[in-house]
Amino acid sequence: SHQMNVIEQICNKVAILDHSKIVEQGTVSEVFLNPKTEIAKKLIYSNEVHSSFQKNRFLRIVFDGNADEPIISSIALDCKMLVSIEYASTKTVDGKIYGQTILRAPKEEKDLEKLKRYLNIKKIGFEEVSDAN
Repeated sequence: SHQMNVIEQICNKVAILDHSKIVEQGTVSEVFLNPKTEIAKKLIYSNEVHSSFQKNRFLRIVFDGNADEPIISSIALDCKMLVSIEYASTKTVDGKIYGQTILRAPKEEKDLEKLKRYLNIKKIGFEEVSDAN
């Protein structure tokens, strides 16, 4: 099925096929929250978000239901930088609420490193996302 919201609601495991071959498989939460292959990213992310990956750098922050503070506000206050939210979503998978936010990465490398250090200190899962990922 290409209807990701149906898969999220009724399945425990999922496999992504490309040209009749399994290219990615696992639990729904594993695959949907951390797609590895290009075809999985195209299926899971909205078209406009995926196409913007081709031109820009982003940080994808994953929320696993354990966050107890407003992350975006904390970044602005603690790091003294404004961040641009390109995409955000939450989903219920296996009865748990998961989510992700995709932030446009700061243009200056030192600001990007500062943001990454902050997220690591706060133990917030993230990855850099671009056309290379």
